[in-house]
Amino acid sequence: LLSGLDRTFATAHEVARTRDLDSHQQRALDLILSQRTREAFDLDLESPETHERYGRFEMGQVLLLSRRLVEAGVRFVTANAVSNPLNTTLAPFQIWDTHFDHFRLYDQNLMPELDQSLSALISDLDQRGLLEETLVVAMGEMGRTPQINSAKDGGRDHWGRAYSVLWAGGGTRPGIIVGATDRHAAEVKDLPARPDDIAATIFVERESQKGIVIGEGGRMMKTIGSQARKEIEDMGGRKVFLELRVKVSKDWRNDPNALKQLGYVKKK
Repeated sequence: LLSGLDRTFATAHEVARTRDLDSHQQRALDLILSQRTREAFDLDLESPETHERYGRFEMGQVLLLSRRLVEAGVRFVTANAVSNPLNTTLAPFQIWDTHFDHFRLYDQNLMPELDQSLSALISDLDQRGLLEETLVVAMGEMGRTPQINSAKDGGRDHWGRAYSVLWAGGGTRPGIIVGATDRHAAEVKDLPARPDDIAATIFVERESQKGIVIGEGGRMMKTIGSQARKEIEDMGGRKVFLELRVKVSKDWRNDPNALKQLGYVKKK
């Protein structure tokens, strides 16, 4: 009897698992095959002028696709800033890993392409009214060595001790620099932020969360509920470096009272 019951329960459990799997597969197919998804991925729907604005190279078209996904309602988009220069052994997804041939790749391809496509993405989101609620983060997993190595045509190796992250939109105030390195860009000297500090800031989920606000001079602002802040700090095991603003008021940058509340006080 016990053996029979075991078989019955095992069969029922397997059927339930199969049913759940079928449900997930169906949802995935519905997502992939929907008309809205196909339209979001169809870059031919963009005008020639928009393609030119982002750049008719891989990086530009990837960031143009990113804007279309955000516009379609995707909550999180990862865009690999790929490039495909001539005369290199690096694959497009490896192209920033310039242990050799650093200056040619940066000067001729990587920096001009990133400058054009990233600025196009930010201005395009702004013109479409999406930038205020979209946080754009440009970052890698490490920096590059302050010293040039002896490889052919010069290269920069991996360096995890200091590197920069660019934030735009999502309620951040433009033109603010947080932290500093020494004059060799080798060691952090002011307001260090670890990758987990940044991740904790980005990934905290709160209803009606709209953006991240960085205080002038890197000063933190208490713009999130005390309980939410405690949860963030407990999760990260440390003080939060940047704090999330739960909701961004419309035109808050032009409201003197809001600016004062957030710590943006004009220096006399």
